[in-house]
Amino acid sequence: MKSHQLQCVDEAKCLGVTINNKLSWSSHIDSIVAQAHRKVEFLQRNISHCPNDIKSMAYFSLVRTKLEYAVSVWDPYTSSNIKKLDSVQRKAARFVTGDYGQMSSVTSMLDSLDWPPLQRRRSELKVVLFYKILNNEVDIALPLDKPPRDTGHKFLVPQNKVTPLFIYSINC
Repeated sequence: MKSHQLQCVDEAKCLGVTINNKLSWSSHIDSIVAQAHRKVEFLQRNISHCPNDIKSMAYFSLVRTKLEYAVSVWDPYTSSNIKKLDSVQRKAARFVTGDYGQMSSVTSMLDSLDWPPLQRRRSELKVVLFYKILNNEVDIALPLDKPPRDTGHKFLVPQNKVTPLFIYSINC
């Protein structure tokens, strides 16, 4: 490119998202999970004496935003990657509630904090992005398959090994 030879790499970071030559998101998820765990540990060292609402706000501001950045692109589908992401929220729930007991239920802590599961948050964020695309709020082209007499848009989700083929119909 312009008399410079491009280097072939196995993975690269683009806008904060690590992309590899196998289109696997594991290295990206490993990286953000490690960063998020370090941020939770930072919060544990520095604001452990604060009220729970302040701890919760710090988690949302500093940690969960990291776990959700560009999630519409890299949303995990393997159970191991989903568990890695969930481990951060579970650690944060223990920190916010101050309950580190082995017999304590982190699920009940998450319920008492009224924190939705990260998987649900990722799904909601994808729907929000889809809405923005559909309403031209972002500059992403959307291929539409709309028969002449049909009042709704039909969207074809490509089939892969994990997700079966679905056709979504949305009336606008």
